[in-house]
Amino acid sequence: MPEVIIRETKEMEWEDVRRGRVHMIRRKRLPLETGIPGVTMEYSLSVVPDGYFTPRHRLNFDQIRYTLSGIQSTGLGDLAAGECGYFPEGSHYGPQKQEGQCECLVLQFQGASGEHLLSNEEMNATYEKLLKSGGKFENGVYKGFKPDGSPKNKDSYEAIWEEHEGRELVFPPPRYRQPVMMLAKNYRFWPDRKRPGIEVKHSAPSARPAPASASCGSRPAPSSRAAGRRTRSSSSCSKGRSAMAAGRSTKARTCFSRTEPT
Repeated sequence: MPEVIIRETKEMEWEDVRRGRVHMIRRKRLPLETGIPGVTMEYSLSVVPDGYFTPRHRLNFDQIRYTLSGIQSTGLGDLAAGECGYFPEGSHYGPQKQEGQCECLVLQFQGASGEHLLSNEEMNATYEKLLKSGGKFENGVYKGFKPDGSPKNKDSYEAIWEEHEGRELVFPPPRYRQPVMMLAKNYRFWPDRKRPGIEVKHSAPSARPAPASASCGSRPAPSSRAAGRRTRSSSSCSKGRSAMAAGRSTKARTCFSRTEPT
């Protein structure tokens, strides 16, 4: 049976996400482990501060965002509370210009290319390394120097990744022209065949050769609610599967739930 882990997020410490952007995202990482060495998958409760800015850019991993409060800037249409965005590897988006604070859930994992997704510890350490080398970060761009002393300007994420990996970041061809924004309120609840008494909203298109989906909400089925239960539950869930070069795959289902009196 899958194990359910409940964490009190108020008791968790915030950690900085140092990517060289304008202002800094803070997050609390939620329990999630792939079980496969070298395969990174991260799930977090994140706060995007007012004034956060990134230039137009793209990722070399897959990312799913679900807005909990506030309005999240993406540069392709904002994500309001209860809305979900799928940001596939290789697809451009931005610039992001955050107005007001936003709280969201973020799930990110290696895409079909299998490129290494740096952990937060790896990203932060490499960020500090680049600063100590004499470079600087301005408006989401790293300004450093090449081995011959000539200027080097590059997107801050790309610069950090390349410094850590020791090679040029070659983005995979995009499978989508742009990220996919989903309006969760317009999706229908369907009975979960494996969990009697629960209904889910399935969203997100297939992202990789192996099927993938995301659930943007769940609730007790009508029969359960009518049976006299005295709680109401809402959650945002994501399910991801990533095929690795070695032919192995990892999949995880993660949920953020809130139960409150009716």
